[in-house]
Amino acid sequence: MPESVPATIAGARPSGVRIVPVGGVIRVRGVAAGLAAAVVVGVLVVAGTSAPTRQVRLLSGAAWLASAKVGQLTLLDGATAEVSAQLQVASADDQLAVAQLGSTAYAVDQTTGTVRRVDGATFAATPPRAPVPDAHAGLTAVPGATDLYILDTQRGVLANADPHTLDRRGDLLSVAGRLGPGTVTVDDSGTLWAIDTATGDLNRIAGGTRTVQHGMTKPGTSFVTIANGHPVVVDTTGRKAIVVDKDSGRAGRTLDLDLRPDDTVRISGSPHSERIYVVAERGVLDICDLGGGRCDSVVPLAKGHEFGAPVDSGDRVFVPDYSTGEVWIVDLGDHRLVARPMVLPPIGPFQLLVRDGVVFYNDPGSEKAGVIRLDGAVTPTAKYDPGNPRKGLTAPGGTITIDTQPAPPSTGKPAPDNPRSQQPSSQQPSSQQQVPSTSQPDQPPVEPPPSVPDPTSDPRPPPSSDPGKPPLELKITMSDTTPTAHQQVALTVSGAAIDQATWSFGDGGTATGISVNHTWTAARNTPYLVAVNVTTTDGRQGTVSVQVPVSDVPKAKLTVRVTGDGVVAGSGISCPGGQCTITVDQGTTVTLKATSGQTATFSGWGDACAGRPGDTCQLSLTNDTSVSAAFQEKPTVTLTLQSAKANPSGGPISGRIHGTSPGDFSCQLPCAGAFPLHLGDQVTLVAEGAFKNVGGIPTQTKFVRWEGGPCDQSTALSCSFQLSGNVTITGFFIQVGNA
Repeated sequence: MPESVPATIAGARPSGVRIVPVGGVIRVRGVAAGLAAAVVVGVLVVAGTSAPTRQVRLLSGAAWLASAKVGQLTLLDGATAEVSAQLQVASADDQLAVAQLGSTAYAVDQTTGTVRRVDGATFAATPPRAPVPDAHAGLTAVPGATDLYILDTQRGVLANADPHTLDRRGDLLSVAGRLGPGTVTVDDSGTLWAIDTATGDLNRIAGGTRTVQHGMTKPGTSFVTIANGHPVVVDTTGRKAIVVDKDSGRAGRTLDLDLRPDDTVRISGSPHSERIYVVAERGVLDICDLGGGRCDSVVPLAKGHEFGAPVDSGDRVFVPDYSTGEVWIVDLGDHRLVARPMVLPPIGPFQLLVRDGVVFYNDPGSEKAGVIRLDGAVTPTAKYDPGNPRKGLTAPGGTITIDTQPAPPSTGKPAPDNPRSQQPSSQQPSSQQQVPSTSQPDQPPVEPPPSVPDPTSDPRPPPSSDPGKPPLELKITMSDTTPTAHQQVALTVSGAAIDQATWSFGDGGTATGISVNHTWTAARNTPYLVAVNVTTTDGRQGTVSVQVPVSDVPKAKLTVRVTGDGVVAGSGISCPGGQCTITVDQGTTVTLKATSGQTATFSGWGDACAGRPGDTCQLSLTNDTSVSAAFQEKPTVTLTLQSAKANPSGGPISGRIHGTSPGDFSCQLPCAGAFPLHLGDQVTLVAEGAFKNVGGIPTQTKFVRWEGGPCDQSTALSCSFQLSGNVTITGFFIQVGNA
């Protein structure tokens, strides 16, 4: 099936969207995790009251899916593959698309040229609005953090609309001379980027102001996407990927792409890493590492197939194969093919999107949709009953049909034509209830026509649909619900007699068991989706999930100030004077030691170590901390050295008195010298005689004894002592003749 607009328009994160053409219609899909949870209204019957009370349940990884054939939007819960809401927003067979911002949906009806906002909490829809007049086949909605961009890609006209009222803000803007598929995107800050394929100019629109970087690419096929918050322009004509500075719009790093002139490609960026993915229909997936400046990682795919833009989740990249209805799942660590499940019959293009780490697939032309796990397991579902599409429609305060039973995981085969008609109406789960409104007059329930089982499908209901067994109420308990990177967390699933439990942690890690431990090695801006699939001892199956925000370990700064001649060192810091700073994880214990220099003594600690005795201080850094250490200069004393003859009538003496304290000093014989040292210095004196010719006769000077100070009357050549004040020491020598 050919695409009328073979493009992907990537959107902003964390509230980003990606627009994918399917069946001749531009479709919008979310690409980021960490969005606001969707809200579904359930039923809680309170004893003693006649009217039901509404109960709010938060869903993680929920995606709005469009069904153009019936003019509906469906909110699908990724953890259970349950339909949480089903809304009529357009006429059947209108060209319908959806853009999602958090839990809010924007229904784009290209047939009528209008946009409607669906509130994610109440499911209330605004009246249709047309911020861009007479926009039809080119109508696109791209929501950002604070703005809703309404774009007519055929005419290159843009409206900035209020995301709540859909009222246009200011005048219409001209975006580019020619907008093609995949040429428009929105970054994290809500800035819109558009590449003009006719001129190669890059348009940047922020706060209603448009700036243009002329000649960013060569005229021809180009794309723009977002990778880890950074705009990236892919110039297929010049075979380059250009990382763009998001503040200035100027070109930054450039990577060479291994493309052929005749390659038909699909481009996408990774929401959480410096990567882009390039799929060529000649049958290759190129994984480009923008940070490393490399684009040489290639994964072979099927030659000649029609592929869609890839998406990634955890450590996997998912590539839709429109020719076969399969999804290629590739491990990003070793680039091996993990699985290749068939999710749909080979009907042509379909949607593939990610919400909070959950991968969804959707066929806008039928009721078929579902969830793909990281290991390739597929859970199909039906967005509506094809025999009665209006059955189960959700209306604010009106009738709601709740189906709490997800379809069982698939083995990789395509979903049956009618997944919700596999059992007669008499076997429909009793958990489906019709909820009368508490704010509007009661409406009579719509009785669906009897359904006929599909003779090719398994007539047995899944274990969890047994009306004689209560629905599972599963719960995940964690030792810490807001862990930091590298922190081990204990997780337990409870709520039933559990026989088997299989966990996935949103980072590619898995485990089995009722109680498990897991450590996330990296923090990120969006939570990890933790899900556990459970089989009970009586054969029922269920899934429960939670979002786990993982942050970097909080940091603490240690500042050390040193005055005087000394060093403070320990636990990763060495400060020889002045001010030194290190940053460590909060809770780190550091031990500091003060070491005096040659001319000083340690006089004490200050600040956080004030009052600590001795020259060591141990601290646990729970926040930024300052420590000071002071060294006081020692008092100066004088060591006077002199020499004398032990035999005054003898010949001249020669040699020296050598000293260390702690530096070297010496006094040549005959010696008379004064040496300034410091109180408390450890001094070592060494007497050294020498040979000398006197009148042609070799003579030797020999040490006799010390006199004065601590060395008095010592005959040892060496004398060591600690200076306690001024002192005079004399060394006595004698000349010894040849005889």
